[in-house]
Amino acid sequence: MRHPHIVNVIDQGEVGDILYMAMEYVEGKTLDKYLRDKPLEKRIELFIQICQALDYAHAQGILHRDIKPANILVTHDETTKLLDFGIAQLRQSARESQLTQSNIVMGTPRYMAPEQMSDFHNIDGRADLYSVGVMMLEIFGETKDWPDASVNPRELNPEIPEPLAQAIQKCLARRPHERYASMADLGRFLCEFLERCKSGPIRQEAPLSEEEAQAALFRERFQIISSIRDDAQCSVALAEHKTLKRLILIKTCRNAANVNALKTLIKLRHPHVCEIFGMKEDGYKLSVVTEYLNGGTLGERMRAAGKIAADRAVGYLLPVAEALQFAHGYRIRHGHLHPDNVLIDENGAVKVTDFAMPSHCSGSMQRYSNANIADGYARDRFALGVMLFEMLTGEKYVAARGPQRNFALLENVKIQPANLKLALQKLWNIAPNQACYVDSKQLADELRAMADHLWRREQADSPGEQAAIPSKSLEAAHAATAPAEWPAGLIIGLAAAAALGLAGLLAVLAKLFG
Repeated sequence: MRHPHIVNVIDQGEVGDILYMAMEYVEGKTLDKYLRDKPLEKRIELFIQICQALDYAHAQGILHRDIKPANILVTHDETTKLLDFGIAQLRQSARESQLTQSNIVMGTPRYMAPEQMSDFHNIDGRADLYSVGVMMLEIFGETKDWPDASVNPRELNPEIPEPLAQAIQKCLARRPHERYASMADLGRFLCEFLERCKSGPIRQEAPLSEEEAQAALFRERFQIISSIRDDAQCSVALAEHKTLKRLILIKTCRNAANVNALKTLIKLRHPHVCEIFGMKEDGYKLSVVTEYLNGGTLGERMRAAGKIAADRAVGYLLPVAEALQFAHGYRIRHGHLHPDNVLIDENGAVKVTDFAMPSHCSGSMQRYSNANIADGYARDRFALGVMLFEMLTGEKYVAARGPQRNFALLENVKIQPANLKLALQKLWNIAPNQACYVDSKQLADELRAMADHLWRREQADSPGEQAAIPSKSLEAAHAATAPAEWPAGLIIGLAAAAALGLAGLLAVLAKLFG
């Protein structure tokens, strides 16, 4: 590894039963001694450097596992250097080193995350993040005499600004998923907080609530670029995140959302759920910051194409079904799913937005919601059925006709895979014998099986090519949202070929373009 804040390893090896490591010589003081009399801003600057170094190491698949002040030197020019990656281990390494046998726990107990103490091998970068949180507690709290990691840092040092104290407590959460998701996330907070410190003193008259802290940072993080929508129901603005230097959307609507669900989604990540960066409550208004995707919506593609081939429809619906499976697993309903809140990025990836938000769709989109269905999860799946129906027929679903009469338009239409029509009946609860989907996992599993079937059919049409494919459903079928001008079948074919390796990929390309 080569990074300005990591000591370079010149050589390492083994002689007999002795392991050795040769590193560059760094002259400096340990982090705690150097920062002993330094002001708040200087302390934050050095912790930002530490975050950058660990974020780099984690991106290489390497954990430190023994972060502590004694393993961080500060040079005369105020540059931090992380030492002792000697017990670091490549995650997913095929071979265990002699230092990490199953009955050995390496690290310094005072700085170790709870999960590192119990299962040294099955940890991730959030264990290092916990160790950084312990160092922050000691250095900003100006004491090593603290009862346990649940202590409020301001009880140790009342001069710690409340937002910083909350960040330290977040790092020290016992459960990894309650901490920052990565060192990069903690580093971004510290960068933004440092900007606040430089702009003037932070008042300490009263601790900020979580909502107040979010609102203060909200005003300073974003630069509005243009208004995309502004009506009585909702306003949407395109903005730039000042620190991340990326475009985002700020949606403001009446505060009738499931706020607890939104707070949960802020902490979670899924490849087919539009990322939420933050939210702010302001009286009866709610503002939510989400990622910006510039590939348009599924609704735009449906309106432009009219009918959409069944294999392509499977490719569009599978990621939506997986997004529902993920959200429903956390007991989060969408509530007003329709094609215009299914977004597509520049690479063709599908993401669902507006989970748990109040409905702000136009009257024409009400056809995707069936108020007669009491179960909110089943109502989301009903909406997915309407999307499937409209892709296969090119016609709008007419709510006044009801599901059975709308489905009649497809009764004499041949569709492959044939069980796609049965899937629609199950989504609408009109299948023979009253069969319906028990949950969204069952739906996603069936769509993955259909994608698998479509790929097998492609392979069967190509004699002499590799016929065997993995029996497990093809995760790569998520890429089934290729641009409309790509040949039908390519989106699933390429995805499955990725599971088969280079030979399978070349075979698909030869078939489609050869």
